[in-house]
Amino acid sequence: MIATVLSADRENDPDVVAMLGTSIALHVSDIPFNGPLAGVRIGRVDGQWVMNPTQSQLEESDVDIFLSGSRDAIVMVEGGAQIVPEGEILEALFAGHEAIQPLIQIQEQIRREIGKPKRHVPLAHLDEAVASRVEDLALTKLKQALEIPEKLERYKRIAEVKGEVVPQALT
Repeated sequence: MIATVLSADRENDPDVVAMLGTSIALHVSDIPFNGPLAGVRIGRVDGQWVMNPTQSQLEESDVDIFLSGSRDAIVMVEGGAQIVPEGEILEALFAGHEAIQPLIQIQEQIRREIGKPKRHVPLAHLDEAVASRVEDLALTKLKQALEIPEKLERYKRIAEVKGEVVPQALT
């Protein structure tokens, strides 16, 4: 899905609404979807958490976090902050997860009213011999790669392991 912004007021970010629209479209369609999902941008102005702050409020904020989640879990977090204690960031995440719950409930209601039955899509068959061979070739190397603290080095090593393992696994 692609959400295209046709008009914006430059004060309110369209990202939260785009995510909501995308989730609703998938949730009411016949496409298998483990949703609904909702998002919220979290800021903090004058020591108070602000859900979906305006651009003006974000300029004053020491926190700018975008959180997405489901009814039961936080699915994704991205953003940044000034020097803010970890406990306060956790507080923001819990507040954000609570803030998306009404959006999840609305999507469930919309699905009950207009949703289509979900299409059954059979899962691809996993060849156990290939899976076992890949595990034998890659598991130790991937575990070592995942222990690399530097993200770009870690990604590079994972790509190298993939480059080594795929040709061997397919022979």
